[in-house]
Amino acid sequence: MKRVLAQCADKVHVEEGVDEMSPPAEEAAILYANGSYDEARSVLEHALDTTVAEDARLTLWGMLLDLLRLTGHRERFEALSLSYATEFERSPPAWLDLSQSVRGAETKIQTVNLSGVLNGQAAGQFAQLIQIGMRNGALRIDLSRLRGVDNAGAELLLRAVRGLRKARIKLSLAGAGQLASVLDGVVTPGKVEQKPVWLLLLEVLQYTEQQDRFEELAVDYAMTFEESPPSWEPPPELTTSQVTSESLDVQIGNIYRLEGEIVGPNTEVL
Repeated sequence: MKRVLAQCADKVHVEEGVDEMSPPAEEAAILYANGSYDEARSVLEHALDTTVAEDARLTLWGMLLDLLRLTGHRERFEALSLSYATEFERSPPAWLDLSQSVRGAETKIQTVNLSGVLNGQAAGQFAQLIQIGMRNGALRIDLSRLRGVDNAGAELLLRAVRGLRKARIKLSLAGAGQLASVLDGVVTPGKVEQKPVWLLLLEVLQYTEQQDRFEELAVDYAMTFEESPPSWEPPPELTTSQVTSESLDVQIGNIYRLEGEIVGPNTEVL
């Protein structure tokens, strides 16, 4: 859902992998993406009636208040803000009417440029990437500068792309053909050690016009892993006018790492 992960980013615990959204949050995001605003609000309100875990409730509350701002329901927002403040003993988000921006012109898509060798240490960067896509409702990922991908890195990118597509985020993969060539040199029919790379290659090929290569690889996949391969489901094409000139460079490997224990009021270190 637009903007919501920006509100909740400090509540996300990132490990090697990108956790999927909870079922109610995912359902609400998909309903919102389809323009079913009232249904999305109903799903969130029902989830709050049945959810007990504090972190999950905080996320659902954030989504609900964001939805009310996005749809211009100020009176309902202010009434629920009191309940939010009472429950969490903190100030609720400030009211901001975002309904006009939602009804505005065609979505502009920010570009995220990936470069380097993609591996399992990039979980933090992919959490940021997913946050951008969910906040804006659209995302363009430039893969042309990736030099290599290992199994863990392939799983990160695969889960990010599949998750964004499932949430109905408009997604474009620039340089998909070039990355497909890199991955093509890694997979070997009959060898099962590179399954995440196989699946990523099949996914990336759907963003190219290489359906024949996809079908050929799908047969090799089925024979190698003795299971059905993914189906050919290319995403809708995006127009050039949708892509903004703003971009974010993400160099894989440049991350901050916290180790040991954080004890006491050690805020200066953070």
